[in-house]
Amino acid sequence: MYLNSTRRVAFGAVLVVGALLAGACGDSDDESTTTTTEATDAAAADAPKVVVSTTWVGAIAKMAGATDITVVAPSNIQHPPDYDPKASDLAALSDADYVVLAGFEGFADRMTEAAGSDAEVLTITPDYAPDKVAAEADKLAEAWGTTEVADENVEHYTEHYEEDSAALQETTSKEPQVVVAQAF
Repeated sequence: MYLNSTRRVAFGAVLVVGALLAGACGDSDDESTTTTTEATDAAAADAPKVVVSTTWVGAIAKMAGATDITVVAPSNIQHPPDYDPKASDLAALSDADYVVLAGFEGFADRMTEAAGSDAEVLTITPDYAPDKVAAEADKLAEAWGTTEVADENVEHYTEHYEEDSAALQETTSKEPQVVVAQAF
């Protein structure tokens, strides 16, 4: 029983991350995303420059409506708090309007200070559950004035999350799944 629960959690995490990324990206074929060049250029000029600590935090920032996002810790890093900042990270911070952290990255506060940035630092709690993702995206969207975009993106994410959760339940209920994990 415990093994089956572990398998479901692992598969769930994989599917949910995919749903979050798909939800954050939106659907480019949707008529509601079609805009004129002038409107896009104006929005880009007004968009805050956001530096995020990790790709997961970046996905939530994108869901909240940020369009100019720089990720500090690369996606292939196994443990973001251990990331060693580079000079290019400091350069990105120097003209950032916002720095968004998960709160557990020891490097992020030091980088903001070292870069001399006067960016506003926002801390969010990354999670997979739609209600928690919505709360964090809403917090960011309120700061950036992108509430409408965030609402649409959160709705899209929630739909994908529910669909993928149902698919996961169906898949794992039919036959045992093999999951390999390592505890550190």
